[in-house]
Amino acid sequence: MTTELRSSSFLSRLADVSASALSAVGAFAVRRWRIHRNRREVRQLLDWNAHSLKDIGLTPMDVRLAASMPGSVDSSTRLRILAVERRAGERAQARERMAEMRRIEAAARRTVETDSERPETTAC
Repeated sequence: MTTELRSSSFLSRLADVSASALSAVGAFAVRRWRIHRNRREVRQLLDWNAHSLKDIGLTPMDVRLAASMPGSVDSSTRLRILAVERRAGERAQARERMAEMRRIEAAARRTVETDSERPETTAC
């Protein structure tokens, strides 16, 4: 192999490694900037009242918890998780209430049917 061919191969690999490293550094910088921007927006939510937060599915405690996360964590992701968990819990409770109402209605229908099957007694 000639020296020229070896150096060309080396330079090609070096360029590939450099491009990969530069891409990784760029992705890291974009991620850090996004985390910083999202944390700033979460801190702004600290100024909202409880009613406004409830409209978007959050509580003041959710916002305080997310704002207290370490700096390397995207606090907006934590808020999203808390809101989704709360909605899932509320849906589960609503399903349980509906199931209980159906059981009560079924029991009431059985009682009415049983009462209608009984012969009427007349007073003597």
